[in-house]
Amino acid sequence: MIKLSDILKEITEGKQVGTLYHFTTLRGAIGILTSGKIRTNEDGVVSATRDKNLNTAEFDSEGEPDENIVRIDLDGNKISNNFQIKPYSFGHMGKESLEFEEQIITKKDGLPINYITNIKVIINDEDEYSYTYLDSLIKKIQEKNIPYEIQ
Repeated sequence: MIKLSDILKEITEGKQVGTLYHFTTLRGAIGILTSGKIRTNEDGVVSATRDKNLNTAEFDSEGEPDENIVRIDLDGNKISNNFQIKPYSFGHMGKESLEFEEQIITKKDGLPINYITNIKVIINDEDEYSYTYLDSLIKKIQEKNIPYEIQ
């Protein structure tokens, strides 16, 4: 016999997705916090990953990171209550690659920033230009009361 409490539990519990990570630039992070959302691509998808150490930096001719990275930590459990999350793997010449992502299907123009749990700024390029954006980003993060760290 099926109990009503079991049915309600099944309906109200979201998937246990865990933390998802969205990577962007300093300017991109400022835009996200200013607009209040992470914009989707043309298919209504926000790209994320489960790999918190994914290296998305561009590299200079000497193999050193040439770009500052911002990692935005997202509450995948809360997101899964309101949006569909699909795994995606990039193919390479007909073969599966080791690069995976989670696609958050919003069908809207973005994912609201209330799913952000932390922001980590990874400084690879220390120049005046970077610090100008970093100062602006920190002010935006503090305005939104989002925990953050700088490495």
